[in-house]
Amino acid sequence: MAGGSRSLAALVKGGAPSYRYVAAARPRRQARQETQRDDDHEAGAVRRGGRGASRVDRRRGQGARDLSGVIPDVAGAALTSAGLKRIRDHDPASLPLAPEGARLGACVGGVRNFIGVGLNFADHAAETGLRVPREPILFNKAPNCIVGPEDDVILPKTHEKVDWEVEIAFVIGDRAQNVAEEDALSHIAGVCVCNDVTERHFQTERSGQWTKGKGCPTFGPLGPWLVTLDEAGDLDNLDMWLDLNGRRMQNGSTSTMIFRIRICSATSRAS
Repeated sequence: MAGGSRSLAALVKGGAPSYRYVAAARPRRQARQETQRDDDHEAGAVRRGGRGASRVDRRRGQGARDLSGVIPDVAGAALTSAGLKRIRDHDPASLPLAPEGARLGACVGGVRNFIGVGLNFADHAAETGLRVPREPILFNKAPNCIVGPEDDVILPKTHEKVDWEVEIAFVIGDRAQNVAEEDALSHIAGVCVCNDVTERHFQTERSGQWTKGKGCPTFGPLGPWLVTLDEAGDLDNLDMWLDLNGRRMQNGSTSTMIFRIRICSATSRAS
């Protein structure tokens, strides 16, 4: 997929190959500010602590603040329209500072359905020589694909062709079923960066569905930031990049997406 810079640094732990990555997205108007720090984000939420922990932070130029006294986790009811309003109603300055140095978890918890859209960037379709799809190609990644942005990606023992793709992911907040396209954005709680890790040999060179190449544990790092739509800028014009072992491997933009964020409407009819 185009758009993003995957930064996976190869590691070996306990004999199992693994990777780490860095990926990011920002509005095109900020594309040249490549040294911009996380502190410069206007607002967003991250989850800190051990796997499955519920420490939640929000930034608004005042450092990371601890929201765990306001919501139990960035998940479920906290991501509905009413839940997000409850968060916005709290002055960040009134919240305690979040502790430094804790692990960054995936930016959303309690995910039950993880839907991917295949071949959704025009430049990626051209690169692969495949025809641009008329309908969105939907596939599932397992919920246990989701890990934090700095967690290891564990490769299957029989892996041959592991690939990675920086993506923009959207998180559904309000229940979405049979949603009209014009109403799609109202169901989205926010967006984040996702690394769609794939074992290509499993996916395309063996018979069956894509899921076996897409759905391995740890194959879907998210975050660190979940950014609400009022803070995200133009969703159709976000630069993304991904570095591998410190080397820039992907540069692209959401402007080349074939099916835009309103694809939430299509996925709502298939879930």
